[in-house]
Amino acid sequence: SYQLILLTQHNKIMDETTILLVPAPGAKAEFLATVEPTATGGASGGDLPFEVVLSSYTRDGWATMAPPPTEPWKATWLKSVDGRGKLPGFLKYLQERKKVPMGRFEPAAAGSSGKGVIVVPYDQPSPPVGVLGDGSDVSVDDLIYCRYILDENQIGRGYRRPGPSTEAIAQQQMVQRQQQQRQKQQQQAKAKAASSVPKPAPKSSRASSGMLGNLMAATKRTNDLIDTVPVRKAASASGVGAGGSGLTGTAAVMAQFRQDVEQKMLDFRSDVTQTCLKVPISLATVVRDLPAEQKQSVTMDVLKYVVYEQAEEVGEDKWVSAREPRKWA
Repeated sequence: SYQLILLTQHNKIMDETTILLVPAPGAKAEFLATVEPTATGGASGGDLPFEVVLSSYTRDGWATMAPPPTEPWKATWLKSVDGRGKLPGFLKYLQERKKVPMGRFEPAAAGSSGKGVIVVPYDQPSPPVGVLGDGSDVSVDDLIYCRYILDENQIGRGYRRPGPSTEAIAQQQMVQRQQQQRQKQQQQAKAKAASSVPKPAPKSSRASSGMLGNLMAATKRTNDLIDTVPVRKAASASGVGAGGSGLTGTAAVMAQFRQDVEQKMLDFRSDVTQTCLKVPISLATVVRDLPAEQKQSVTMDVLKYVVYEQAEEVGEDKWVSAREPRKWA
């Protein structure tokens, strides 16, 4: 940031102003420009202070926008007379950062109840024709536009940012309503998505009866979910069987899938070096040996439910299941 020291020397011949630039607080002031009012610039030499420090910046509306006619601001065009050409770089700095340097000073005129305020707008207007003259002795690069007021108490809102207009308040309220509506729609969409995923069945209060007992009980819950009644047939008749379990058809396929998933999770739990387990699910592989009329009973949602349930049971409610693209882990 920069601080500016504005020094004004008054004499009967000319009203020159020397602007000094302080690169940082406490640093030595550096020369920026020596300026004087233009012939038709609107400044009154007696109004300008002998010395003013532009020690702060603001983006408040009272400084960045044109003042209302009820406030006695004065505008002036000053032209550089030192020939060093430093004003364009300074004004470019203000334009890039969209901020206005300002300062307070003791007004030369009597009768003011407060200090005067001077600002250098970053959005410099185009100089009027009268300021440039015929262009022979004044260049646009030599001009700087300033505004000042001799009593800060006459600024409608002092150094505070002007309050929002009625239109701005209405616009803000409309945006807030739209945001609330979008949040409500997102919550409804999340709730709908969550309801479409089967929740793991609550754990029963039964005492643990070993791996085989857990497997048989889980198989029964899966049969209830897919509404399938185990068919007690010989394995040779259906072509599918879970060896030694007495189950055939869809029930045998689900029992085998659950057992495979459970074994993977048990191996994962016993390996302390692993922190993540990925369980790929292939519906085509699972139902590959089922008769055509039984394949419709086994869906991806059912397989996902089995993975969720086994993760809850083997992980003892400490594992978190999360979906990856085309996979379930």
